Amino acid sequence: YDGWPEEFRRKAALELQNWNDAQSGEWGKAEGNTLKALCLTPHQMPACNHWGSQLGAGLVVLALLGDPGTDGALLQSCLAAVEKNMVRGVTAGYGDGGFYSEGPGPAHMMSNPGLVPLVQAFKVALGKDGITPRPNFSWMTLHWVMEVLPDAKGQPVYPCRKPSSYGNERMLDGNGGFSHGGWFSQGFGAIPDETKPALLWLYNHYAAATDQSRRDTANYPHRAILALVNWPIGIAEKNPADVLGRTSVDRVHGWYVFRNGWQGADDVVVSAWLGSGPKGNISAGGPDLLVWGMGERVRLAGFPPCQTSYYKAEKDGSGVVSGGGYSIAVDYSGKSGAPVLVAVASEKELGKYGDKTGGATARVADAKAGKTNFRVLTMGRGAAPEVKAEGDKLRVGARTLSFDGQKVVLD
Repeated sequence: YDGWPEEFRRKAALELQNWNDAQSGEWGKAEGNTLKALCLTPHQMPACNHWGSQLGAGLVVLALLGDPGTDGALLQSCLAAVEKNMVRGVTAGYGDGGFYSEGPGPAHMMSNPGLVPLVQAFKVALGKDGITPRPNFSWMTLHWVMEVLPDAKGQPVYPCRKPSSYGNERMLDGNGGFSHGGWFSQGFGAIPDETKPALLWLYNHYAAATDQSRRDTANYPHRAILALVNWPIGIAEKNPADVLGRTSVDRVHGWYVFRNGWQGADDVVVSAWLGSGPKGNISAGGPDLLVWGMGERVRLAGFPPCQTSYYKAEKDGSGVVSGGGYSIAVDYSGKSGAPVLVAVASEKELGKYGDKTGGATARVADAKAGKTNFRVLTMGRGAAPEVKAEGDKLRVGARTLSFDGQKVVLD
């Protein structure tokens, strides 16, 4: 900009301010999009991934503010609308723990083209910090730290409920598209400083060691610049367990993650989604309970959308969550005789579980104790503990489970 003649600066600014695309619009329809329309009357809703892409118009507005020849009143009205729509995007689409209404695949589109860099731009250009006081913004990025595991090739994958063209189980998709990169180059600029060592650990251990690391900036030169600006140079990585803990929760969507740690091949992520949040145009694929780790990918149970009635988490990543008459218990203590125990209990039917894939460490058993239906998954490299009903309780190895009508109780 500083190198352009004054008249060319004015021409470029007006081209952007007065941009109009009457030939395409959303999904090929002649909507007659303009910068003003994208800011003041965006298409769809915050629970639809198109909402976040349109918020990229806010970056154009910030770039034009104060430029000679531009309409200051128009740009200020656009800026005010964009700020409100940013908040709507992370309260009526995203929740406070990083789950998105249409699932993590469409979340790529919601986040990366416009919303994540816009959050940083508001802080840098306007001094308006939405990152520190509102966890919804930072957990768009940080939820990956809790979910991502190395696959058999060491590449970063996550429990994916509904693979589609919007996104599969790979955190950094191979197509190098606009929405599928930027989680690190942009993400470091949109999370609190104290959490950056955890995201750096994820990059160093699960991305840098594979060919997927380059996909964070592939095809888009501005992301290389953002990486240079945002990278936490001089900051040491920290194991995420020491920064974020081993559990996370999205209270809006009823989404719970229980993780045994960040060590490598035996990492296990238990992801329970109760489906209590707003819905978009695309199904997120649940609600259900997924267990990924030790080479296994298991859909242990599904259930109707429900509100959370009980939740408690432990420092080692264990915990219990309940809703809709179902209760889920995760136990990493090893007291059952297996390093991983996941149990679902309800007086309702549990339905079928998804076949495990890729390994031989997971064992699933159904049992009835009194009026309660139990489904138990254990993971381990050795022999599986015995699962046996004893009256209205269930014994799993040396661990006793019961259901008090609201929650699973582990004795």
